[in-house]
Amino acid sequence: MELENIRKQINLALEQWEFEKIDSMYYMGINYYDELKMDYILFLLQTGRLEKILIIKWHEFSDEPRWFKFKDKKFKEFISCIKEVLNFGFWEQKELVKGYFEDPAFMECFFLNRLIENNSLNLDYVRNHYIFVAHNAHQNLSKAYYSAKMIDYFSFSQKEEDKRFFIPMQYHDLQYSLLSFLQDGFGLKKGALRYYDFYTNKMREIFLASMKSKPIPKIALCFYGCLRGDWKATLEKTLQKFAIPLNADVFIFTWEHYAQWIGFSGGPTWAWRVLNAEVRSKMPDEIKNNSDFLNFFPNVASKLCGEYMCALDIEEISNLREKYPFIKDIVIENQKKFEESRKEDNPFGGATSYLQYGIFRTFEIMRNYEEKVKAKYDFVAIIRSDSEAIADAPSLEELEKLAFNDISDNHIPAGMISIGNVIGRRYAMEAFANWYNYRPYLESSPLFHYSPFAAHESAMKHSIVNGLRIRKGLLKMNYAENLCLKGMSLPNINDELLKDIEILKQNKKLDDVKIKECKDFFIFLSSYFKPLSPNAYRYQRGKGLSGIYQKHNNGVLKVKSTLSFRLGELMIHNSKSFCKLIKLPFAIMKTVNDYKKTKVSNKIPLHFYEDYKEAHKIKQSFTYKLGNALIKANNNLWGGGYIKLWFEIYSLNKELKNKKRKKLN
Repeated sequence: MELENIRKQINLALEQWEFEKIDSMYYMGINYYDELKMDYILFLLQTGRLEKILIIKWHEFSDEPRWFKFKDKKFKEFISCIKEVLNFGFWEQKELVKGYFEDPAFMECFFLNRLIENNSLNLDYVRNHYIFVAHNAHQNLSKAYYSAKMIDYFSFSQKEEDKRFFIPMQYHDLQYSLLSFLQDGFGLKKGALRYYDFYTNKMREIFLASMKSKPIPKIALCFYGCLRGDWKATLEKTLQKFAIPLNADVFIFTWEHYAQWIGFSGGPTWAWRVLNAEVRSKMPDEIKNNSDFLNFFPNVASKLCGEYMCALDIEEISNLREKYPFIKDIVIENQKKFEESRKEDNPFGGATSYLQYGIFRTFEIMRNYEEKVKAKYDFVAIIRSDSEAIADAPSLEELEKLAFNDISDNHIPAGMISIGNVIGRRYAMEAFANWYNYRPYLESSPLFHYSPFAAHESAMKHSIVNGLRIRKGLLKMNYAENLCLKGMSLPNINDELLKDIEILKQNKKLDDVKIKECKDFFIFLSSYFKPLSPNAYRYQRGKGLSGIYQKHNNGVLKVKSTLSFRLGELMIHNSKSFCKLIKLPFAIMKTVNDYKKTKVSNKIPLHFYEDYKEAHKIKQSFTYKLGNALIKANNNLWGGGYIKLWFEIYSLNKELKNKKRKKLN
């Protein structure tokens, strides 16, 4: 390394108060550059490391090296002075050292080092000496060194009385002065800030342990994301494991459809991400890996790699609030509308966009509740709804150890492991949840290994850029071996399996024994999982970054097939003559009975149809609303439903006339 580079590295280390690193760089550098030798001697003097001056071989050929320039003193005399001081002490050699050690910090740092070596440093000593050093040392290096060594010693001391070093007990105490000096930084602010954090964290730890009573923290668990398989079983297990022991309030954000089959999901091996150990134990190796599976069984793999969705039973999730009163709010939104709402400056980025928005939205729902009740939570957890608790909730003691900017999650080679199973103090979690809004700025950086849309990497870099410290995860969760995935429904793969077996017999990629093993496994798989619901539909994530929903036709027909539309149409038709009006009640009864006989269950949301706009217009029509009003009146028969119906018809007629008048104008 060149001389200038060595000096640059030494200065950077000095900024960080990394004194051992500086010593090491000097020690190596003097073997190559005489120019560093005088600098090294000054460093050793300013840090009181006199013994090291004697043991280093400074020169080979001359008693008076040309590089030694120290107050017109001779090198030989200087070394003799050091020896005398080490043998007899500073005070005994007062006259001798006067010309060499005018800076009092040399002596103070020397004594500090000796006391530390003997494990005899105490609070009374530093109380009497530290302020003197901080005010009178000629070099900032000496002040910083003394501060750092002192803090390091007391931080690692096992003596009970040494804890007092971190707790000021009276005004103008040493501790207040130390904090003030660390704030100033002695011109070396980066290292001072590091030691300030170290010192105050230790102070916080000791003070918390001394408190005999503490407030009971308010905790919120915010669930988000697409519900999957037997979602209710997984959600309830996590509520039992986490929410109840922590006395936490719960908020849930999810989408209008849930996944009956989750596809290959993330990662290269669907066997470990999707299937549990019981199923994997029967699985041939040839189909565990995604690429191998697609190679040997392309038709089956193509069928199983996609997600199969079904409209969520709103009533079922709403009933959870009755069972668990601590669930304060549940919000369900429309996926397609979310995709369409994205703007150019924050475009839709596939699964990562859903994830980012889900984290942001569930925190926002909690924040809205805080405003409503005029109170704020102390700790917030953001939890994926498809992950399951596998251990007890973290203790309050563990949560209290988290600093204001700590979030609890685990690092992995790709970034942050869980992304969505994170807990921390409210401030930190609000910053983390803002990942959704911060994303466009984050992704303007080229410093991504794979893609800005890689959730694990993006979440970690967002956290670090925003000053969050990622501590080891406290929420023990599982994504694969859980109840929701065991409760999935499998698409029918019979036809695809027959096609692939026929192809394998021709191309000989697998022998007959392996083909039979794989066939038997797929038969077992079909019996292990229940079949998809008749109204399940496929959602295929396209290549690249966009998500594509399967489109459905005949949305208009779906609306016109409803009982509301049929009854409305019948009422309008029969109102045109007195004779038909008399027969209307009988016609209504016949229409209702016919509808019950021919009704086909179709829970696919209307927004998944290509002709959604036309279908939505019909749903807002006078005909549909009229029939719907009749159904509501009949359902409220004993509550004055039919009396209210006349007022509703009058209101609908008035609305219709106003629309016609506007069109004419």
